[in-house]
Amino acid sequence: MEWPEVTVLVCTYNRVKELTETLQLLAERLDYPNLKWLICDDASPDGYVTKLKKLPIVKKLEAKVVSTDQNSGWGANVNNGLVHVTTDYIFFTEDDKRIGRDLDLRLGIALMETKPDVGMVRYKGTAGSHTVFHQFQTDVRGVIPDYQDGSYGLPGYMTYLQLDSGSPTLHLYSHGPHLKHRRFHEFYGAYPEGLKLGQTEENFAHIVKEGMKHPGAPGVTILPDWVVPYFEDFGQSYQGSEWDK
Repeated sequence: MEWPEVTVLVCTYNRVKELTETLQLLAERLDYPNLKWLICDDASPDGYVTKLKKLPIVKKLEAKVVSTDQNSGWGANVNNGLVHVTTDYIFFTEDDKRIGRDLDLRLGIALMETKPDVGMVRYKGTAGSHTVFHQFQTDVRGVIPDYQDGSYGLPGYMTYLQLDSGSPTLHLYSHGPHLKHRRFHEFYGAYPEGLKLGQTEENFAHIVKEGMKHPGAPGVTILPDWVVPYFEDFGQSYQGSEWDK
């Protein structure tokens, strides 16, 4: 199979050190043969974009850097990044998420290639929330002929957990690291703009949770190995600060 391109979209604001570490670890631990790299910045001060373009890791990855015209907040920044994505698949993360183990993106791609009703694979796990999910299997032999799902099911069949809109937790959608197909945003729309960071996530989580109830809504899933989150937040939070947009 010729694997489809995946754009690694990393949103950032004024965090050169954290972004550098995030990119370096992703470059080492993302297992996928066809990656493009895109960094979206929210008009950081002091020539930030110029600094980014000079970073060795940015040059090595041949990452494209785009920026908003003015500091407009998380929603506007990521929406601007999504506008510049030309691939069907997107792996998204923020600039301060340290990945703790290897991540084979082929598994998430195989799931969404064989199950078009799936729109997102979460890599933040359930994050300790009380989440209701349904366990399914899909035949991925046409995508990964020698696939073996550990101790789950038959060879060639991938087990996945589809989140239920009736889960007590609101945050079935999360800004945490995830892989998605463009059909996800085509259905649920762009991120709300003009809100603070936490409000943006909460607002969009409401949209996704309600939208999931409708026929044809792209589902949100977790692979069994990723029920426990393996991304660590290591940057200082902007929530409640002067940069909280």
